[in-house]
Amino acid sequence: MRVKITIASACNLSAARSDGTSSACVVVYEEAGTYKSRRRTKTIKKNLAPNYEENFIFELIEPPTETSFNFHVFDYDTFGKGKRQLGHSFLYFSDITCPQGHETSLDLPLIDGGRGVLKIRIKPLDFSLGLADKFELPASPATKSLLTNL
Repeated sequence: MRVKITIASACNLSAARSDGTSSACVVVYEEAGTYKSRRRTKTIKKNLAPNYEENFIFELIEPPTETSFNFHVFDYDTFGKGKRQLGHSFLYFSDITCPQGHETSLDLPLIDGGRGVLKIRIKPLDFSLGLADKFELPASPATKSLLTNL
């Protein structure tokens, strides 16, 4: 099974620099048991509301209902001081309500000291494993809590 995740944009990010801006990128981790995969957006400099519009295709392993996606927003320092986390959010694949081939937009609030919202779109591309065409929301209490606090 494949799923396309589009990192559309972020808004209201925390300022990590003395000039009141951040140079942010998003790292997406797919996790299923011991399997992990990672994708990264480009860094958008000096912007608290970056627009990414970057697409990533994830090949889900069995069983996909145990797959989660973790989204980490980082400020990258251009002077070699490394990265600083601005916040993160997560989504369980089982929480996705989206018929095959249709796209759903989600606003994910950033947690753990961060502020702001990460805007994503998700689209199941194929269900070669013979799974149903639709998933019911919400399955996990953690994601339900995130989505109801918007």
